[in-house]
Amino acid sequence: MKKNLIMLLTAILVLFTAVPALPSAAAEVNAQDQQTYELPFTVLQADKDEVSAAGRHVESPAQIKIEDGKTIAYMTLLNSQYWQSMKIQDGNEFVAVEVVSEDEEAKTRLVKFEIKDVKKILSAKAHIIVTGIPGMGTYDTVHDIRFQFDGSNVPADKENVSKRKKQINQQLL
Repeated sequence: MKKNLIMLLTAILVLFTAVPALPSAAAEVNAQDQQTYELPFTVLQADKDEVSAAGRHVESPAQIKIEDGKTIAYMTLLNSQYWQSMKIQDGNEFVAVEVVSEDEEAKTRLVKFEIKDVKKILSAKAHIIVTGIPGMGTYDTVHDIRFQFDGSNVPADKENVSKRKKQINQQLL
């Protein structure tokens, strides 16, 4: 009887010690899932690992937010009056970036798109039209460019966060 009582008290002690720690760990993962950080990048030419002149018209670093388990890049385009569109490669196709906001006075546009892997170079197409510059005529071209992100300081990636979340959920059950 005494042995059963000691085992029961031990079980209760373990239960009351472990349970309060679990919700805070779950909250920690949830906070990581909503994290925001800066991600420097370089704009490269389409066919060479050399810096593209287009890089002067995009502000680095990008702001990265984890939204609904996806890595979303918020990037500021400079001289936005020239940018007709930008598309990011997603598998075998190019998809338009979403315009978040535009500041006509500052001539900037904030766009967002999903990044599947910050360690891989991301191909893009930028449609640029420049008019009104004396002696230049109309410049209307779609540029193939690539974004190379510097993921060396990226916090825990979403795969690790997802694994940790599953572990905590299993512990809670």
